[in-house]
Amino acid sequence: MKSLRIATAVALAAASVFTASGAFASAKVKVDLPNAAVAASQSVTIPVVASGITWTQVDVNLTSVDGDLTVADPTSLLTLQPGYSSLTGTDLSFFGNTADVVEILKAGLTWVAPATPATTTLKFKLVLSEHLDGQVVNPGNGHTYRFVDNSINWLNSRSAAAALTFHGHTGYLATITDADENDFIANKTSAQDVWIGGSSNNA
Repeated sequence: MKSLRIATAVALAAASVFTASGAFASAKVKVDLPNAAVAASQSVTIPVVASGITWTQVDVNLTSVDGDLTVADPTSLLTLQPGYSSLTGTDLSFFGNTADVVEILKAGLTWVAPATPATTTLKFKLVLSEHLDGQVVNPGNGHTYRFVDNSINWLNSRSAAAALTFHGHTGYLATITDADENDFIANKTSAQDVWIGGSSNNA
């Protein structure tokens, strides 16, 4: 296995993209990747060693380009994010206490290469972020969404969103820019009948 070490907030590698949202200088992630392409339908274990995480709870988002990933949670320490039904697939999202998440990732992700082609190189994205109730990260665009359940009008909702902050960033009503983002908000945030942001251009 070749090792990939990440010691910065955002690191790009030939095989994967890893993001530690609202990063902290002491956080490190080491991933042991296969040295070569994996034969069709073969299963490999990918240990992920994370250290220096100071959050109480951690959100984890995993996205595989090809083939299924599985996270083993035999003692049910992890909680699936809204809209996710399994710890197996090409798109996983869950959270748990930091110590539990670190141990589960250290035991390794299981990746099963797709049935075709004959060999495949593992390509996946891992996002670690601080868990806050009602808040989820969209691995597709890297944006963080927080559903606030209240019964206020659009103007007050916009003001309430602007009063929120997350790691130095000011909140705003979600501005949906494509179908993927719309699907994520509709299916993965447990939000219904929400106010969204927008603008008009009379030019």
